Amino acid sequence: LVETGFAPPRWWSKLPPSARGYQQNRLLAEMASDPQRGGICTELVRHYVAEGHQVLVFAHHVEHARRLEADIRAKLPGVTVGLHLGDKANEDERRRTVAGLEVGLCRVAVATYKSLGKGINLPSVTREVLTTPIHNSPDSRNQVLGRLNRANAGKAGAEAAVLYDERISGLAPVRAYREGGREVVVQTAE
Repeated sequence: LVETGFAPPRWWSKLPPSARGYQQNRLLAEMASDPQRGGICTELVRHYVAEGHQVLVFAHHVEHARRLEADIRAKLPGVTVGLHLGDKANEDERRRTVAGLEVGLCRVAVATYKSLGKGINLPSVTREVLTTPIHNSPDSRNQVLGRLNRANAGKAGAEAAVLYDERISGLAPVRAYREGGREVVVQTAE
């Protein structure tokens, strides 16, 4: 878990906890537009690619995935970056991205949780970056992390970096990701 230092928006802090679930998409939009969170994501991807890993980057919304893909392309020239979105208009791009991942040509794929979070086997992928929180949904969390658990010759030490916002979620993500005996390391914001 990589703590982002993201401060809860004023409006969020004023909401009673029972009303926050109704405003989750608004909060996700604010997280997605935060330049510090975007910078953390890009730096994690740059580091993983430099170590020779294939990387999946996940976001909740299409607009956020597109922005991340553009940022990663800009910061990592010469690295093949694919986009995997769930709508029919992006079917060709989705197929090219999966094919590129399967043969090792695509080093980074940016996707929404819904489009690539389950039902696909990518045995060569060894790193994930989860840019928006899914710790409250055990099924989604396990499916997304499952993309890393596919066996492949020489694959060892798969790792997921989860952007984490302690001032919003407290310790809930730490407890959630420890389920099933997972090793969890928390990196605090500097």
